[in-house]
Amino acid sequence: MNHFIHIFMITFFSLLIFFTSVSNCACDTNPSNLAGCSCAGLPGGLYCGGELGCTNGFAHVYQCSGAGDGGICHFGPCTNGCLENGPNSKCQ
Repeated sequence: MNHFIHIFMITFFSLLIFFTSVSNCACDTNPSNLAGCSCAGLPGGLYCGGELGCTNGFAHVYQCSGAGDGGICHFGPCTNGCLENGPNSKCQ
């Protein structure tokens, strides 16, 4: 029984740490960073600003929700440019 409790506690705290670290990703919904961007008709995933028609931030990474609600999130600039391959775009 003690072995089960130890495994449960280790698993619980590991998941707690994992979800806490993942939830700290900075999602910026500031309208000035989303100017001109549109996810209309695109599946959910990561896109470069140029793929979404963003007026400032061609080399920035954005995420479209894919839920048909137009949800978009700005993650930030790419230091060495953005590799366009939506919905799997990424920083170089």
